Amino acid sequence: MIFILLLLAGAGVRILALEQLDWFMGSSLHVDEITYANGDSPPFERPPGTYLAASLSRNVKTLRLIFSLISMLPSVFFFTLRRKTRLNSLLAGLLALEPTLAFSGLQVLPAAPAAALLTLALCFREKPVLAGWIAGCAALFRGELLLLAPLLLVMLRPGKLAWRTLAGFSGAVLPLMILNLVSGGSFSTGGNGPVNLLV
Repeated sequence: MIFILLLLAGAGVRILALEQLDWFMGSSLHVDEITYANGDSPPFERPPGTYLAASLSRNVKTLRLIFSLISMLPSVFFFTLRRKTRLNSLLAGLLALEPTLAFSGLQVLPAAPAAALLTLALCFREKPVLAGWIAGCAALFRGELLLLAPLLLVMLRPGKLAWRTLAGFSGAVLPLMILNLVSGGSFSTGGNGPVNLLV
């Protein structure tokens, strides 16, 4: 019950913010990632996961709704992963109200899908290839997550399972890196480096 109430509160905050977006963030702070699909920004100049997600719709409000829903998934995943104690229910519910996730969803930013996918990867930690592949998909939204690759062998899965996780991770990331290479894409500029370690 605690979790459900907080989850509903998180949904209510997002709906209110979406309806009052100018008041919530100021009209000058909108980050409409829809320009990745409609504008002149090359696909690989931004995180490819966000570019592909933005291509789902040309309607910015629809995209914000989709990303807002995605930003609530870590809360749901955490609730399903943990024992249903009051404390865990409270912590899972508070994730629905976590401001940076909510903010990322409202602005169609890549942090929300990356967080959701990483949490989902934890759900499948007993299936190392699948867990690695999902974590690799998260890296398509936040390039910094490529730094997970060298850590997988040390921290996440010792022994043979580490290689399986790394193989799954590489299976999600390498195809896009190769596609960018053969298409003649340039290395990311210094200004985009923090969000674009993929190219």
